[in-house]
Amino acid sequence: MKKISLMIISILIQSFISIPAFSAPVSGINELSGNINSEKSDLFKLNIALRYDHQKNKFPKQIDQFLYKDPGSEDEEDPRHHSKTRSSENFTDITEAEFGLILFDSAYIYAKAGTGRFSSEMTLLDESVKGIFSIPDTYTVSDNSIFIYGGGLSFNTYKKNIDKIFKNIYGHLDVQYRRHSINSDNRGRNNIKYEAEIDEIQASFLLIGSFEHAKVFFGPRISNYTGDEKFSIERTYFSDNGFTYNEKLETSRNRGFVFGISLFKNDKYSVTMQRRTGDEKGVSFEAQFSF
Repeated sequence: MKKISLMIISILIQSFISIPAFSAPVSGINELSGNINSEKSDLFKLNIALRYDHQKNKFPKQIDQFLYKDPGSEDEEDPRHHSKTRSSENFTDITEAEFGLILFDSAYIYAKAGTGRFSSEMTLLDESVKGIFSIPDTYTVSDNSIFIYGGGLSFNTYKKNIDKIFKNIYGHLDVQYRRHSINSDNRGRNNIKYEAEIDEIQASFLLIGSFEHAKVFFGPRISNYTGDEKFSIERTYFSDNGFTYNEKLETSRNRGFVFGISLFKNDKYSVTMQRRTGDEKGVSFEAQFSF
């Protein structure tokens, strides 16, 4: 049994070494499956977690379609349908602190806040420019002081003592909300500015298997993004008049799986690594303390 445990842990550690990006975290994994030998649940405990998180995702193509009349046209009855289109690939590096309350070792309520860096590769297409062949152009925006805050709820849906490969098996559900506040003011030759208030709702269901001093976990996860974006650029490839986009972010759903490993000495201290695959790819690292 120890050989099987070591083999599972070794495979998980190897999978983290080669990962090129990082992921948004699932909370409550250790808080609700810490003391595997205890038959008694505490009324409540306080918990603190410090976490590093790097997230990579994409926002879908957004199209702002409108009636456009060429200022140089002599025909006043010649409005035409044109559009401005943008899409983006985004990266965030966040350090966050989480504070929570554990109730009866079966429910965990928490709040979190963090700061870090945001960057985005934005692809723009302005089809309201007449007389030239419009092609997409790419620009980079960044914010080195992004602010994130939110909270959530985790609880155990299942627990079973088995004493075979694992000592215990847990079913774990986590639902959380985060607000991303972004204000990028990249003063360069194009005078780029990007602002956004993005809401993220995410849910996951994990199966957690406990060894004597380690846990492994795996399960599906989905996140949903909405929000408001403002983007302006003074001069673009396709127009000296610039590009302005001020619209709501259409729903962006990301599906995938989470798996990882947690190492602990007792039910008070632990370190956890998570990896995510699917539409968002990544890993997070966390240190947790309960008292």
